[in-house]
Amino acid sequence: MDVVSKRFALFGFIAGWSIATTAETETGPTFQLALAVVSCIYFLDDKMKNLSRASTTGLGLFASGWVVGLLVVPVIPTFILSRTWCLELLTSLVAYVFLFLGCIHRDQTKFLPLCIDCLKRNLLHF
Repeated sequence: MDVVSKRFALFGFIAGWSIATTAETETGPTFQLALAVVSCIYFLDDKMKNLSRASTTGLGLFASGWVVGLLVVPVIPTFILSRTWCLELLTSLVAYVFLFLGCIHRDQTKFLPLCIDCLKRNLLHF
């Protein structure tokens, strides 16, 4: 198994865990989000060899994913989604995608500005 597959499996497990626990307890996936952010920072630190830069990048990816999720999720028609899926769960799933893509992207200096540019375009759209 290569690195991308292992990271995909980890973030897929965290997303599935978030869906399962949110459906049962009707609470948000706070612990799972924290685990995903810490995992992303760990993977980025392993690649960058600089904890402060990895932390800044990981938190930036999380914030970008959360804001994009807050903008995109309300546009999704409700008949497509399960009734137990709340806004926080769907937004966290978008954040997991951002964190996963940030962990596997080879050139971090280009990825975060792309996320910020996407965020600006979405904000200007509204």
